Amino acid sequence: MPYTITPQDIDTGRHFCNMFDRTHEAKKAIGMEYAAKLLVQYAQKMGDWIDFTQKEISDFFGHEFSLNCLTEGSNPLIRINQKDKTFSFTEKFITECYMASPCRQKSKKI
Repeated sequence: MPYTITPQDIDTGRHFCNMFDRTHEAKKAIGMEYAAKLLVQYAQKMGDWIDFTQKEISDFFGHEFSLNCLTEGSNPLIRINQKDKTFSFTEKFITECYMASPCRQKSKKI
């Protein structure tokens, strides 16, 4: 699915801030923001918001990479494709990462 925001539009040079609402525990939100930043870096390296497997993402980072915090809930940031066990970036994930990087609002229309 083509998105207006590309991976290269997102600044991963600094920590993402305020990506999640205040209902999340602070420590969990920081972990989710860090995981989101790493996934954007993966998409930047791949050149697009392509689907990926758990093995591909873990191999890319050189260690086991948990996606649990981003796939939970009724409106997850990363969608699990049950048929082929791949993961997909959601529009919500892309938009929230864009708005959270790097700790300031962006002016680009989304």
